[in-house]
Amino acid sequence: MEINYGIISADDHVQEPFDLWTTRLPNPAWGDRIPHLEEKRDGSQVWVVDGTTLTMRGVASVGAIMPDRNLEPQRWDEVPPSAYKPLERLGAMDADGVDYQVLYPTVAGVSGEIVGAINDAELELECVQAYNDWIIE
Repeated sequence: MEINYGIISADDHVQEPFDLWTTRLPNPAWGDRIPHLEEKRDGSQVWVVDGTTLTMRGVASVGAIMPDRNLEPQRWDEVPPSAYKPLERLGAMDADGVDYQVLYPTVAGVSGEIVGAINDAELELECVQAYNDWIIE
């Protein structure tokens, strides 16, 4: 029996939704330490994790699916839904002929290093669990 897997993309990135952690973490005492978006004076937005502003070029690393691949979205409403909504992503995969993807996080760090640097083991674990629950769903 021959199995045809088609195209497998082994290096894709998923963009965590802006409210992934703010809606899933149960402890209100963490407040602004949980990963969240903040608006800057110029109207752009930035990710902040445990009090540290991430040095991303925008609110998402999705240049490959932007109309101009040289630009990253500066506000969440500019992020293409296929970067974070499963059904939209599946549609994009079908359009590109991709059958499977290996997904790496963005805000959490490509290897989880951003969330792993949180200096509170309980908060770090809750952030990882929230991400894992979301990506499985």
